[in-house]
This record gives sequence, C-alpha cells and structure tokens, in this order.
Amino acid sequence: MQILRVEQNSEAWYEYRRGKIGGSKTHGIRPLSRGASKGIVDGTAGFWKLLAERVSVAKDGESEMERGHRLESVGLQKTNDKFGLKLVWKTEDDPTLPGLWVSDKSDDMYISPDGAAAGDNPTYAAEVKAFDTPKHLQVMYTDMQAKKAGGYNPINSLPGDNVDQAVDYFVINKNCERLYWTLINDMVALENLEHYVIVIDRAHVADKVTALEEVQTNVLNELRAKLKDIDKWG
Repeated sequence: MQILRVEQNSEAWYEYRRGKIGGSKTHGIRPLSRGASKGIVDGTAGFWKLLAERVSVAKDGESEMERGHRLESVGLQKTNDKFGLKLVWKTEDDPTLPGLWVSDKSDDMYISPDGAAAGDNPTYAAEVKAFDTPKHLQVMYTDMQAKKAGGYNPINSLPGDNVDQAVDYFVINKNCERLYWTLINDMVALENLEHYVIVIDRAHVADKVTALEEVQTNVLNELRAKLKDIDKWG
C-alpha cells in the first residue's frame, strides 16, 4: 500500500480521485453485463460515472437544461452536416423557428421540435439531448451495442423517460417520417464522442404511435369530463 500525502478536499485531492474507485464512489460500481444490450442497463450508473471521469475534460457542473440551451444549436448544426440535412431552429433573426407543432386531432396535443425541416409540412425533425457525461456515454454505448445484435430498433436505445417524447413527434405530425435524436456533450475529451445521433423512422415506432395517441386522447376526454363536473360543483 502507498500513502499519498495529499490535502483532503484540495484541488489535487479531487483531481487524483477522478476516474478511480474509492470511498463514497465504491457503492454502485459494477462491471457491465456481457453481451450486447438492447436497452439502457440499470444498476451500472457507477461504471458510467467512472468512465466519464476518465474521458471528460473537467467536472461537469452544468444542469442538463443549461447545457442544452448552450449546445442545442451546435448539436443541430452537427446533425445537419453529418446527414446533409436542412434543419432550421431558433435564431436571433427568427426566434419563431421551427415552430410549435399542434395536432390536427386536438389543439391540446402538441410538440415543440428543437429543429425541423423548413416549410409547412416538415417530414423530419431533431430532438437534442445534452445529458451529463455518464449518461451521454451510456446511451451511446447502448445504441452501438444494440446495432450489433439482431432485431435492432433504435427506440429501444433511448432512456425510458424519453421514449414517449420521441414517439410524440410521429403522433403530432403525420407527415414526419424520421426523427434525428441527437446527443451533444462538449465535456468529453474525445472529439468523436461529442456528437451522436440515433435515427428513428416512423416504421420503428408504428405500434407505439397508435398506443400513445390513444392514451393522450383518453386523457383529454377524461380531463374535459372532470372540468364539466367541476363546473357543477359551484
């Protein structure tokens, strides 16, 4: 055993601990299960945090919302460049782009794309996610591994709490055929890991579109019924 004479809670102390297992970080660090994953693996948050410390340039102190606001246009431009797209998004010259999509079925059903094809009938859109570094790496790895397995469906690579949001693009806009689900994180020291896109086609989520639209319709119907009941209470 070695004893390093480093002042606790000093900058040198924090820097030494980055990417290493010990102390309060010991709990929750487990190896990944072998074989390709078809979805986000639970119980491995410690592993991804450890990996992030190895490949990130500094401690990630921003909130997801702050990072998203700062990097959204960067992610969209990189997606445009990678796929040869013409996504448009909010700018100082036109802050109304790309517009709010409202369902033909109900004014109470909508989605606000981060970026979309220009025009009145956009056929593709982009959703940007600026996760913290551990989650950013985990989602990328999950999708890469899933592509190696049979029966790949990109929707299964998304974290569970993002699936309905992705599907909703296709629910609201019947003309939308493709969603470019874009990851962006500039805290990763390796430039090739900063930007990653999961491409979701309508065919990948056809069953989920029908189910989600039904759920939303039922919720709105119940909401209207309850509002009528409330009116009677007076």
